[in-house]
Amino acid sequence: MDIQDQPLEDLGDEAPEVIGADGLPHEQEEQTVKVEDVILDNPQGATVGPDGQPAIDPSKTFKGEGNPNRVRRFATIMNLLNSLLGAGLLGAPATFKYGGVIPSILMLALVALVSYYATVIVVKLQLDTKSAGFDEICVKVLGKWGQVSVSIFELIFLYSCTISYLIFGSRVLIAWLELAGANFTKSYFIKRAALVLGYSLILPIALTIPRSIGFLSYFSTATVFFIFFFVIGITVKSSILLAQEKKVHETVKMAIGSVDIFTAMGVYFLAFALPVVSCSIVQNYNVEYRKRKIVTVWAEVLCLGIMILPSLLAYLCFGSTIESGVLERFDSKDILINLIKAGIFFVVSFSYPCLMQPVLGSFGQIIYKNSDAPNLPLCQRIVCEIVGNAIAVIIAMVYESANTVLGVGGALGGCVSNFIYPAIMYLVLYKPSVKTIKFWLVAALAVFGIVSAIIATVTSIISAVKEFKK
Repeated sequence: MDIQDQPLEDLGDEAPEVIGADGLPHEQEEQTVKVEDVILDNPQGATVGPDGQPAIDPSKTFKGEGNPNRVRRFATIMNLLNSLLGAGLLGAPATFKYGGVIPSILMLALVALVSYYATVIVVKLQLDTKSAGFDEICVKVLGKWGQVSVSIFELIFLYSCTISYLIFGSRVLIAWLELAGANFTKSYFIKRAALVLGYSLILPIALTIPRSIGFLSYFSTATVFFIFFFVIGITVKSSILLAQEKKVHETVKMAIGSVDIFTAMGVYFLAFALPVVSCSIVQNYNVEYRKRKIVTVWAEVLCLGIMILPSLLAYLCFGSTIESGVLERFDSKDILINLIKAGIFFVVSFSYPCLMQPVLGSFGQIIYKNSDAPNLPLCQRIVCEIVGNAIAVIIAMVYESANTVLGVGGALGGCVSNFIYPAIMYLVLYKPSVKTIKFWLVAALAVFGIVSAIIATVTSIISAVKEFKK
């Protein structure tokens, strides 16, 4: 029997706590669906279970309709959206200066479309291989080399997020200190480096020390609130400025012919990393393939709208003068802007330890052949903490452009993991005939991922070097 013809069966154990690809934690809303709530009648001839209710065919459910962890459609869409909105969203407003209005919007739409196609492939792979997560699919389809190679690209992806979080957090602190009268003009590099180090040690790194970070789940709802607060706040303030000025910024361009657009593309890859993060989120949603595609569409469309609206309005206000810290372009004394800054500071500070956990596990595996970071012996855990956090802190101390960091991480980590690997795994597992349109569509996805990753990585590195020399 071909694997495509096999029935959709039990998906296995419960999904682990989910951390979004961009580093934001999210909570799964547990909405219990009891058997008696689902079964409305007893069809004639149906097999009756020991509870007096008709027995349910497990192949038509996800772990049985009595699964206490079942998550409904709306909650699943929100969880998917939550996993996408983070570092990519914070860096998106500054990307419009690379390509102008039309190319930037078209590029965002293209990445969202390709991300949806890759996610649909991953959803099918997950159902047919009965896997809990993306890494497990890689192991089952590609073997050990697949797991190892994916881990390397995921590590690059994780570091791009953690470094950018430290940069965003330090930007907020510098803005507040300058508002209080501090002078960062003289010896800026040294003062900023000292601030990044102090901030990192006191808050983000300190939160990685406990062996269990379960307490951070209580802040999950708050992070979602502050992200939406950022979107609404930027939209409102930009709209007010445009209404007052009655014109867009003089440096705004409808289109810019520059290869720098691929630097922006790297950031977009980071924002639409749904193929990698979707598995553990949809695992407790309805097992029907069509319904999982529907929630994926909703998540992609909503994310696209949320990415475009504040980014476009901010670009119309500030044009090419906009930086990765878009909030710095607004009045530093504005109450709403400072409330938004406080929210972003909260988000990046509490998201950093969540994203650093798999990094510590990777170093535990590399150094001690043990990826179980929370349960490493004390001395081994200290070594992993020092090595893992030091890399992020040192880079954040000497480099302050979050967008180029996100561009490199999005191109290498996000693009390769989200587009190239799903296409390769589909071709390996299903072996579609070269005579079918399906083969060429999947092959096109792989080619798109490879070409985009190379170009976006090169342009992002060039941009990073230029920024560093300033």
